[in-house]
Amino acid sequence: MSSSAFIKTVAWRYFRYNRSGERLISVISTISIIGVAIGCFAMVVTLSVLNGFRAKVTALTVQFEAAVKAEEFPMSRETAEYLQHWARAQPDIRFTVPLIERKALVAGDDATEITYIKALQLDSLHYPVASQVIGGTFDLGDAAHPRVVLGYGLLDKLGAQVGDTVAIISPLEVTGPFYTPPVIKAEVSGVFRADIFQYDQLYAFTNIAAGQELFRLTDEFTGVEVYTTDFQQADHVANTIRGTPRLRALHTTTWFQRHQTLYGAMRLEKWGSFIVLTLIILVATFNLISSLVMLVLEKIRDIGILKTLGATDQSVRRIFIRQGLYVGAIGTTIGVALGVILVLTQQFTGLITLPSVYFIRVVPVRLLPLDIVAITVVSVALSILSALYPAKQAAGLQPIEAISYDH
Repeated sequence: MSSSAFIKTVAWRYFRYNRSGERLISVISTISIIGVAIGCFAMVVTLSVLNGFRAKVTALTVQFEAAVKAEEFPMSRETAEYLQHWARAQPDIRFTVPLIERKALVAGDDATEITYIKALQLDSLHYPVASQVIGGTFDLGDAAHPRVVLGYGLLDKLGAQVGDTVAIISPLEVTGPFYTPPVIKAEVSGVFRADIFQYDQLYAFTNIAAGQELFRLTDEFTGVEVYTTDFQQADHVANTIRGTPRLRALHTTTWFQRHQTLYGAMRLEKWGSFIVLTLIILVATFNLISSLVMLVLEKIRDIGILKTLGATDQSVRRIFIRQGLYVGAIGTTIGVALGVILVLTQQFTGLITLPSVYFIRVVPVRLLPLDIVAITVVSVALSILSALYPAKQAAGLQPIEAISYDH
């Protein structure tokens, strides 16, 4: 029998049999396995839920706004047209939309609210937000008859309805104590729901002519939205714009950069959860250390006999390290398998739902292979590390003292 086969045989026998010869794993080892399994299960489920929420927020964000935005205040028509012409030659870009985006006040019957006005030059394009209209139509009107599309939360606070007229005021354009701010009257043609609080509560859309009149920008813009074929190409497109000499001066940002604080918080939450849940496995490994120390005491005479027959210190050490490996492997397999089953069940059936007050109807989940690998590696590694001390103690026993040891 080879050395490796000998170590596996002895290690597995010690793992399965206790001192009385009954085929069972010791109680403490069982508790260790259960602890490792619970920790792995909790990590798989928690990380999958956090991944799911991140993916859901990303999907809603990129559905509402452009992957890339190039801005300048003010941006001349020549610059905007050059960027549009340049974009038409790029395979990763679907279309572009010149716009004016600034803060303003919207006054309704019940209240006056601070709002982000997005005045768009659509040129008959189908704007993505049009698919999120839940009442009325996505009609922005024209210079003579401006119309506005409001977020449903903003509409509710204003006490307005589709068909009502609201006043849009731009106090930022006041240049002196005797100048009155620009005001336009616009009919509410539609209401949208993006299911993201800041958009539904703060955003309103109108046509570019109304925006230029409101913000006193004569044939000028504040930026151009760039919609890509795949939002994952945003960094590539943004870097290409920054590398184009005539467009280099523009302030170009991606959807991720504009929400970097939010995604940074979600990333911190994910890794914080990973570290905290690792403590469950760590507690289980302390139980494993106890069980292995007890196993060494129980097998002292066996160790002495093995060493007398020629087993090396390294072989004995590897036998007891394998005990930790078995506990880690079994506990990890059980925990990860149960976690994956629950996550996949939720993903395909939507079994776990959320109260109606939330904008997401069911708990979103997303299983990432990299997370499974990280959980497996950490769990098994901690189990093996917990076996090092007992294994060292076993390897250090002297054969004569071990054989003559009386329990």
